[in-house]
Amino acid sequence: MTAPHHLIQRAAPSKRTPLLEDQAKHLAQLIEHLAKSACAHFGVRDVSELRCDQHEAFCELPAYDMFVVGAYACGFVMRDALPKNPLGKIDNRPHEAIELVDLPTLRQVVHFLIRAERWSLPYASDILGAMINGMLPAIAERLRRDDSLYARC
Repeated sequence: MTAPHHLIQRAAPSKRTPLLEDQAKHLAQLIEHLAKSACAHFGVRDVSELRCDQHEAFCELPAYDMFVVGAYACGFVMRDALPKNPLGKIDNRPHEAIELVDLPTLRQVVHFLIRAERWSLPYASDILGAMINGMLPAIAERLRRDDSLYARC
């Protein structure tokens, strides 16, 4: 019999599972790809020009599925995330708030965004809302730029 650690795991990682640099950078790439795909699809120059009533077409974009699956694969959706939802504090001023949170809270934000999406569909898309209000672009930018999130070798 094969040992469990030699098999593909079906459960999301723990909040205690460290992220690899490649996972964080890839999530940033997925966010940026989703933003570019949505802007191209809807014929706008910036994500702030997208509209919430476009959620059905937005959720059909291949880049949308890539982002959702990628959030799991990159370790930002966790099986044991804290029950405290940080989205309410961040939604009002996402650029400033994302700059102030630590890595565990940043993971928690993505976790709750992905989980909230399950409950809002098919009536709305929290992911689209987070794209429009700048939260997701702010997360991508912070993951790319902020060396304080990364361990020193």
